[in-house]
Amino acid sequence: MTFASIGLAVAAIAGIAAPILIHFFLRRKHKPIEWAAMALLKRALERTARTRRFDQLVLLAVRCMLVLAAGLAIAGPLLKKSAETSFDAQSRVRERAIVLDDGIAQQATRGGSSGWEDARDRAIRLIDQCAAGDRVGIVRAVGARSLVWPPSGDLDAVRSELMLATPSFEGSDLMAAVSAATEGGRDVIVLSDFRAGSIGSASRGSGGSRASKGAQQASTKPPAIVLLDPQADQPLNVQAVAVETRASGPMPSRDLHPLRVKLQREGTTLPKATSTIEVRSDAGPPTTLRVEWDVGQALAQVDGTVSAPPSEQRADLVVEAKVIEADGQPADNAVYGVISGTGVIRVLLIDRALTDQPSDKEDTAATWLTRALMPIEGTDVAVESADPAAIDAARLRGVQAVMLLRPDSMDAAGWNVLSQAVRNGLVVWVFAPANESVVWGADFQRAFSLGWILERPTPQAGQSASQGAAERRIEAGQTPHPLLAQLGSELDTLLQPVLVNNSLVVRVPANSGETVLSLSDGSPLLVRAQPTDCRGSVLLLSTAPVTEWTSLPTKPLMVPLVQEIVRQSISRVERAAVVQIGGIASVPGASTLEPTLHLSGRELPTARSITLDAEGRATQPVQVPGVYRADDARGRRVAWVIGNINLRAASIRSTPPGEVAALFEGGDAVIPNPPTPEGAIAAAPGIPVERGDAANLPVAAALDGVSLAPWFFAAAIVVLLVETWLARRASAGATSRALQGVAK
Repeated sequence: MTFASIGLAVAAIAGIAAPILIHFFLRRKHKPIEWAAMALLKRALERTARTRRFDQLVLLAVRCMLVLAAGLAIAGPLLKKSAETSFDAQSRVRERAIVLDDGIAQQATRGGSSGWEDARDRAIRLIDQCAAGDRVGIVRAVGARSLVWPPSGDLDAVRSELMLATPSFEGSDLMAAVSAATEGGRDVIVLSDFRAGSIGSASRGSGGSRASKGAQQASTKPPAIVLLDPQADQPLNVQAVAVETRASGPMPSRDLHPLRVKLQREGTTLPKATSTIEVRSDAGPPTTLRVEWDVGQALAQVDGTVSAPPSEQRADLVVEAKVIEADGQPADNAVYGVISGTGVIRVLLIDRALTDQPSDKEDTAATWLTRALMPIEGTDVAVESADPAAIDAARLRGVQAVMLLRPDSMDAAGWNVLSQAVRNGLVVWVFAPANESVVWGADFQRAFSLGWILERPTPQAGQSASQGAAERRIEAGQTPHPLLAQLGSELDTLLQPVLVNNSLVVRVPANSGETVLSLSDGSPLLVRAQPTDCRGSVLLLSTAPVTEWTSLPTKPLMVPLVQEIVRQSISRVERAAVVQIGGIASVPGASTLEPTLHLSGRELPTARSITLDAEGRATQPVQVPGVYRADDARGRRVAWVIGNINLRAASIRSTPPGEVAALFEGGDAVIPNPPTPEGAIAAAPGIPVERGDAANLPVAAALDGVSLAPWFFAAAIVVLLVETWLARRASAGATSRALQGVAK
């Protein structure tokens, strides 16, 4: 027998002297006091002195044994093996790796548990099957990230790491994980359901070829790749695809926010069914929508509204749409978005009055547009005005749409401010200026890079330059543009009386914009485009909204046209930056991302704040689906960031076992039968760990043996109980014998 700590063992032996020294040197010194009955007590004590001395010696010995047993237990006694036996046993240590699929497709449920829980339980059972001293490494399938790496021989620690692990909302990359795990020729056990989302777009043999290449660097034998255990079932799954603002024109009331939820489903069969969707926002109570599925129907959408208190006058609402019914994949039942609110719409008119016009003149573009935006009192549109020279980022904060009536008065700095604002979601509507003296098309082009060509029309014979082209009507009889779809069949009636007698010539190259309205000669009247990398949009009306250029301001079309264009353009703004789970968000000007509304659940990752660097790039990926508020250093919101899952990565379609094995055909891939941990260990025996001498063993030969510490601790407890009993007995017995002696 040996000890893990010889010093503690020596201290335990030396500790035996402590009770003896206490017994002999700390006994009480009594000063005798003579009194009447003293003689009787002395005779009684003399008769029991021998018995008392024996009891005290027995109690002293027991106390010495207690100190010795406790001290030796702490010293770590080992029943030592021979050096040869220890070296031979540890030389047989083997090393293997486990690839644990923690991707979102692994959250598919079956029999009351998820694929992730089953895979983790199998991993723990695999570790239990390993021999003492074997080394095990674990690689996550998401991003080929290490959970336990390099392989460790501390199996208890490996088991603890597994118990603390949680699944991911990201997609798996089984091929990359297997390639990393097989490096050096290690045998690998892959724990996965091998759903379509976990395999993704992996090509035939891609995983095996990479695995075998790494293995050949260290061994001529390809590594064993054990696949445990492909699932053949394909439960019905309903996926929440999107939640977005529904284009609906003016809102029915201040506290209702129209939206549209899109769903899709997959499964072996698609029966007639009903899906219930709970929609909740960060401002009001949840609402419920229902989708009725027909047999074989795979796609559906449903329109509805979500309510918020009228006091919540906000331009944006953060919403979550979640399918309530349980299905085969709970991780893709929720989708997040930011929709247009029913707060006050702020529109900024950028105008500079002409010096030759009186200030109270009625026939100005600003006057007509203000009347169209606010035709009655109490409307939800707030109109502000600003001089072109006063435009900067601070002036545009909180504004949703800009009407630029004097583009000829904008300088380069102002155009740059508008360009940046369009990137962040502003709607800019440019109108041809009534003043024809300044050329501004080049500045417009530099700001938005649309490729549009703007020219003044060539006057016809007998006309002045100010008269422009002949009178034209707006072309009717065609399918309304989506921006004007709410006007429906009334649009043609409204278009008919409008005449345009002066306009810019606008040429829109292919794929650089879309024509919303055109004139009877085919020339564009209203065009729209969404510049590259911009959330907002740019519109151009080729005529000035004054009666000298067109009769539009005095016709019934004016109010619905302006209302619909402004509202529908705002509703189509991408109200947030969208990033897939696992991606890096980028929000210039922001310093942190704060979770506002997010997915949560048992054994799922928790949404946390994310720090952004000086360039607005997140320092870590978005890992939990939800909506995040991007704040600047002062705590002001800069933008919203939406994190949604990759629906392809969440797919739970089954993969035939033959196709799964074919993915790893470059290695020695096998599916054990039966698919048990015992069968997997047998199929993946692991590679032997090379040992040069006893100094290279993971456990020193002197410390290799069976621990006796539990036995010594048990002995110490037993001795402690005996000591307690003897101490009580000695104390009570001494008193009793003394009284008996007196009686005699």
